Parts: sequence; C-alpha cells; structure tokens
Amino acid sequence: MKANFTMKTVGAFFGKKARYTGLVLVATGLVTAGSSIVHAGDNGVIDTVYHVYQGDQKIATVSDKQIIDDVIDEKIDAAEQQHSELTYKLGQSFSILPERTFSASYQNERGRTALEKSLEVDAKAVGILVEGEEEPVVYVQDKATAKSILKDMKTNFVDEKDLDLLEKKQEASSEKNQANENGTQKKKGSTLLDVRFSKKVSFKTKFVDEKDILSEDDARKLLKKGSLEDETHVVEQGEVFSEVATTYDLDTDKLMALNPGIQNQNQLRIGQSLNVTARHPYLSVVVSTAETKEETIPFKTVVKEDDTMYKGEDKVTQQGKDGSQTVTYQKTKVNGVLSETTVIARDVTGKAQDKVVVKGTKVVPSRGTGELAWPTNGGSITSRMGQRWGKQHKGIDIAGASNLTIKAADNGVVEFAGVQSGYGNKIVIDHNNGTKTIYAHMSSLSVSAGETVPKGTKIGVMGSTGQSTGTHLHFEVYVNGTLTNPLTKLPSR
Repeated sequence: MKANFTMKTVGAFFGKKARYTGLVLVATGLVTAGSSIVHAGDNGVIDTVYHVYQGDQKIATVSDKQIIDDVIDEKIDAAEQQHSELTYKLGQSFSILPERTFSASYQNERGRTALEKSLEVDAKAVGILVEGEEEPVVYVQDKATAKSILKDMKTNFVDEKDLDLLEKKQEASSEKNQANENGTQKKKGSTLLDVRFSKKVSFKTKFVDEKDILSEDDARKLLKKGSLEDETHVVEQGEVFSEVATTYDLDTDKLMALNPGIQNQNQLRIGQSLNVTARHPYLSVVVSTAETKEETIPFKTVVKEDDTMYKGEDKVTQQGKDGSQTVTYQKTKVNGVLSETTVIARDVTGKAQDKVVVKGTKVVPSRGTGELAWPTNGGSITSRMGQRWGKQHKGIDIAGASNLTIKAADNGVVEFAGVQSGYGNKIVIDHNNGTKTIYAHMSSLSVSAGETVPKGTKIGVMGSTGQSTGTHLHFEVYVNGTLTNPLTKLPSR
C-alpha cells in the first residue's frame, strides 16, 4: 500500500497549526529496508520514523511525532510563562520527512536534546515602520504600546489636551480646511494647527526574537536617538580636535580612525574637512501653530525735493503717524526649534500716514556777487568809519533795526565765527572775490566756520558783546586786504 501523505504544515498534521507555523511535513511515499527500497504493501512489520531538517541539515530522527510536539509545546509554554503578555510561535523554518522502514534507526533522547537546542520560538510584536526604512526601526509588544510611544513624542512639544482636541477636529474635517479655518482667525493668541511627524509612520505585525522587543521607554529613546550617519565637519576658527570629537559624541581615538590622513591632532586648519558620524533621529515632531497679534505699522518718510530751497535746508510739511494691523503668523517648529514663519492673514485696522519732508536742492554759492546788501533789517547809522575817541573806527555801527536778525551781506564762506577781544561775538565772511565782511558785538551766532552762506541768510542776532555801549552791529569791509568804507559798497538808502 502506497503512503498517502501530502505536503502540509506540521501543525495541521499534529493538530496545532497556530504554534507550529514554520514546520513543514514532507511525504516521501517510500518504505525502506536496510539499503533496499521496498514499496508499502510488502510482507513484514513496517515502522515510521521522523527526520527533522533545518534547511539541508538533519538535526534529529525520532520514532514518535509526539516527541516533536512536546518539545515545541515546552518551548512555547516556557516563553509564555516568562512573558505572559506575548504570543509565541515556532521561529525557524524546519522540515519533517516521515519514513516507513522495516529496520527503523532512531535515537529519541538524543533527538529530543537536539530539538531542544535547535528549535527556537519567536514572539508576536508590532514594529514601527518609518518612511524610507525597509524594516521597522523598533519593535514593541503591541499596537497600543506603539501608539502610546508616538503620542508621548508629540506631547513633549504640545499640551496633551490640545493634541486630543486637534485630533478630534481633524477627524471631523480635512486637515486643509481646518488649517484655513484657524489661519484666518482674528482672536489674539495661539492656535494649534497641526502636529505631525517628519516622516510617514505605519505599523507592521511580525514574529521576531523576543530580544528585539523593546520596552516602551527604550523604544521611545531609540526613535529620538536615531541612527548614525556619515557627515563632514568643516573646521572653524578656534576649534580644536577634542572639541570637534565632543560635538559629535566621539572620543579622539574614534575621530582619528575616521580620518586616517591626520597625523597630528594639533595641526587642524581653518576650512579643513573632517569625517565624522552624527546621530539623526528616526522621527522628528513638527508642530504648526497660528499666532495672532496686534502690530504697529511704522510710518514711512517721503522726501521731496525743492529747487527754491538751498541744499541743507529742509522742512516737514506733513507729520508721520503710525498705523495698526492684526497679523496671523503660521509658525512651524521641528522638535521645538522654530524652522519657518509665514504670514497667513493680515487685517489693517489703522492706516499709516507718511511723513513728508521737503529738502532743498539749490546750490549755495560760495562766491559773492560783488554787490553788498545791508546786513540789518533797516536801522540807522549811529557811528561812521573814521577817527573816534582818538583812534580809528574801522567800520560803521548800525542800531535801531526793525528786528535783531543779522544777515550775510553777500554769498561767501564763513572764515571765522567766535569770540574776539573787543569785538565780542564776531563773524568773518570771505566772499571769494577779494572782499571780506566783518560782523561784531552779536548776542549769538547762527553759523560756524566753514559753512557756505548765501546772501541775505541769517548768520546771527544783534547784541552788545565785547566793548560796546549798546545793542548794535559793528560792520567792516575789506577789499583785497584793504580796509574800505562800507558806505561805498552798500546801496544808498
């Protein structure tokens, strides 16, 4: 009679499929007697033995399938007693080859021992799979633990209540519409728009070696710590070898090994490239918020030119006024560090008013016209040039003017502006045409040495400083260095 086995999981063969996934029962349909092959149905007593293979390597031969069944049960029971929260199954892939033979050869105890050493069990786990990685970066005992880890990572950067509220809103409406709704808010303060990971995250259920299943705390640390990646560090001014090593959590020996071309740690050059390794987290938390605040709109200053005003002269024709606005910013932080700020809404509540300043463009001439103008607004001559009180009076005195403004008699450059004994406050103007004029006894000066002044502009205020008997202007004229009577140069009145 020919054997009637078909290929199936040994779990089905033994009636315990869930535990024995990975064992394959292979039917041969052969009966052996010593070295001869005998088909089933010949005369004689026939026994069945079971050969257990791991790949191409036979690890045991037993006479009773129950021995294999018992070893697997014991392995799984022992693991479940130690970790009752986990579910186990047979790990490696094994094959069972039944053989019917007249002269069975087997060693059950040795086979049992070999099975106990070779058969391993794996635990059911949930892996956290990060975009860009082929396999999960970390395994935990179940999906609830995986979700708890991810939520804890988010609540390191946002309040848990705010996160729960956001997730409820996102369930009720699309993320895009929710962001637009919050982004147009006018209420002052901060609103949570989104909390996400920098990469897509999914879960993958898989049986793995229980040593690969981490506690919740260890799994969270690994996700934050990340993996080592090769980088290049460019040496900056003042950096030393040990400092670079510490920056990347390396010791100096490791940094030397990464840079075999460096012979001396003390001879780093600015701009030199060093090979380093740096950790990059598997996941970063990206938080987007909308922040609304009242802001001032600073007024602008508008400058207009006027060719009727001299250079250096300016006047304000309209005062500036700040405006106000309500601005909503979307701020994005990665692991708590601000990475981007954009304006998503702006409402001007008060318009700013420009400040308008008119500036002169007319060039101030430094050369006189040759025709002097009276340096006062009216007034009368109280003393003429000539002998007075036994000495030379070098100019004319003017008093009784309609106001006390003293003006430049012609275009020119201020040669002197200050105090001089006898003259009091004194100004000397060089008209750059051979003529100089002197103004004395003023109460105050309105110009400084080096300034260019146009004809008729204010240079000071009439006073009685120095050797003076009253408020008046003492006025002198020099032509090519020669003292000249001012009345011969001034227009007649």
